Amino acid sequence: MDRLGEPEQARFVERPNRFAAVVERLGAREFVHVPNSGRMSELLEPGATVFVTPAAGVSTRKTRYDLTLVEYKGKLVSVDSRLPPRLLAEGIERGIVTEFAGYDRVDTEAILGDSRIDLLLFREGG
Repeated sequence: MDRLGEPEQARFVERPNRFAAVVERLGAREFVHVPNSGRMSELLEPGATVFVTPAAGVSTRKTRYDLTLVEYKGKLVSVDSRLPPRLLAEGIERGIVTEFAGYDRVDTEAILGDSRIDLLLFREGG
C-alpha cells in the first residue's frame, strides 16, 4: 500500500467538531483533519499522544495534516476510517484475500445510487 506519509507525534488538545481537531505539534497548535466521524471520546482525551500525517497534495484543504493514530493503553490505534477499505482492496487485488478471488476491479468509496459504499467489486459478466 502506498504510504500515507511519515507520522509525526503530537499531543491532542481538543476536537471542535466531528472532522477537526486541535493538536500541539512542535510547540505550536495545529488544526488537523479527523478522517473519522465517530465520537472516539475514550481515545481522544486532552493530552493523549497522537500521530498526524501530511495531507496528500490537496492545495485547497484548510488543514495540512490528518490525525491518523492515537496511543491508547500503550498501543497505537488507527482512527483513519479510510484505511481499512484501502487495505482490503489491495489484499483482494493481490490475491491475498482469497474469498474474493476472480474480481477484475475493486473500487473504494464507490458511489452506488444515492449512497457511498466502502468497496465495489467487478468481474466479467457483472
